[in-house]
Amino acid sequence: MNPVEVPNSIKTNKKPPQEFWNGTLVDNYNFLMSEELICRCKSSLDEPFISLNDLAVHHVSYNELEKQYVELSDWCAKISDVIKKISSNTLTCYLRQKYYEDLYEQGLMRLRMFKQYSNKLIQRFPDLNIVITNKMEIIYKIWNELEARFIGYLDEDFDQIIHDLHDELRLFEEWINTIEEQLERFNSIRNEKILPEDIQDLMKVQDEIKSRNSRVSSVIEICDRLKADYRQEIDQIPFDYASDLENRWHQMWINSVEIQCKLEDRCKIFKLCVLEGNAELSIFPFDNALAAYAYGTTPGE
Repeated sequence: MNPVEVPNSIKTNKKPPQEFWNGTLVDNYNFLMSEELICRCKSSLDEPFISLNDLAVHHVSYNELEKQYVELSDWCAKISDVIKKISSNTLTCYLRQKYYEDLYEQGLMRLRMFKQYSNKLIQRFPDLNIVITNKMEIIYKIWNELEARFIGYLDEDFDQIIHDLHDELRLFEEWINTIEEQLERFNSIRNEKILPEDIQDLMKVQDEIKSRNSRVSSVIEICDRLKADYRQEIDQIPFDYASDLENRWHQMWINSVEIQCKLEDRCKIFKLCVLEGNAELSIFPFDNALAAYAYGTTPGE
């Protein structure tokens, strides 16, 4: 089958519009399309779109509006449920404020896009005006209820935040005091009294110390944000108090690891002494016993 040769008359791609319609296409319409179709295209030259917005109007559909309506309704319902379930504690609200501010802005943007699309659809299909308007009213009602929740959640009370922050730090300090007492008890266990259960109990305390990591970080983050947001009230922000407690918590974790190592070593040395018939070695302090074990002597030599 021989390839179709392209006429030379259509190889020129830079011709005035009228010359293009009257010359190139008409002369070769048998090669390209019917004469009737060429005439229709030619007649559209005198009816250009006023702006690009006209093009946008002709690309809207009611099905797409329905899709946006369902998605926006579901999104509002989901965010509303999340806000209902989150803690009303002022510190939690303040800590997550930026996240919900972003959500609020995202909701506003989606609402604007839905409104713009609805207006274009009404312009394209005036007969659907009532149906589309009803959907817009429903969406705005849903949004207004959600917006009220956003405002209530994001509303700040500096005095209340400071009050709750002091309470949080006080409770944290009490917890630190309790854990430090427990660690001291583990550290004072005599060699002959060490049991595997003691080490297991110590590891449980370590787990509790580690579990407070995120809480410590949150308190410090709140103090940092308060210093940035309330520069004039910086003297009321207990940053030094929070920083001191953070340092105590960190040191407490280090102490717990050191005590664990000592207990494990003491337990091993005591068992070894018992096996070798050196029970007297176990009554000496840890450091002397460890040295005696290392050098093959008895304490006091």
